[in-house]
Amino acid sequence: MQRYVYITSQRMALHRKVADDIKEAFWSAPATSADTTTPKGPFAWLTLGTDGDAGSFSGGEPYYLDGNQYTTGGLSRTTYPKLATYYADHDGNLNDTLLDKLAMADLKTSFELPIVPGQEKIKGHENMSVVRYTSANVIIQIEKIARNSDDRIGYDLGKYRSETTYKGIPFRYNDIFDTASTYLYGTDPIVAINWKEMFPIVVKNWYFNSNVQQNPFCDTAKDEFVHLLWAGCHCNNPQNAGYLISQQ
Repeated sequence: MQRYVYITSQRMALHRKVADDIKEAFWSAPATSADTTTPKGPFAWLTLGTDGDAGSFSGGEPYYLDGNQYTTGGLSRTTYPKLATYYADHDGNLNDTLLDKLAMADLKTSFELPIVPGQEKIKGHENMSVVRYTSANVIIQIEKIARNSDDRIGYDLGKYRSETTYKGIPFRYNDIFDTASTYLYGTDPIVAINWKEMFPIVVKNWYFNSNVQQNPFCDTAKDEFVHLLWAGCHCNNPQNAGYLISQQ
């Protein structure tokens, strides 16, 4: 028999709900220009480019969810082409041709594992500053390429599961990308981000500040307020912050 602490379970549920809400908002965008409270995340910088583009700095202005465009920081990418980010259209071809698009994107954006003085390139997946996020379908197809290229796969048929990398950088599953988005990232995106160049801005003293109080009307309940005030993503160098590969 195990004791069940109801208040603790409710608090855990609260934190999971907060995390889910933050994740959804982070990988989304404001609904319209009238929405001034929803932060602008990575897709204020990494944007869709030209349909059918084999790969170039064609990432145009970002979109609200209603399909209207805006300029990041009020600066037009037409006027300031250095703000245009790298985009490639894989056109649904998730085979070895995708590796060519990844290779070119990595080269053009200098997307690689950081070098630590006195050490070789960082190994492993923990605390990586450069990551590729993608959908379940892309993960499955990437693992299929890995299996087909391995003549000695052996008895462990799942040895590439969630461990497949390209140039040492992992593909991380993001369930949000299982659903296509016409204006933000297309279908089956690969969203590559260098977190040293692009990062969330959080207002000081509002980083998950928690305040727990006894509920004055119920002696078996507590009220917990979790505060997080963030202003979206800032990007130091858009053309080295990562890239977007997807199907439009």
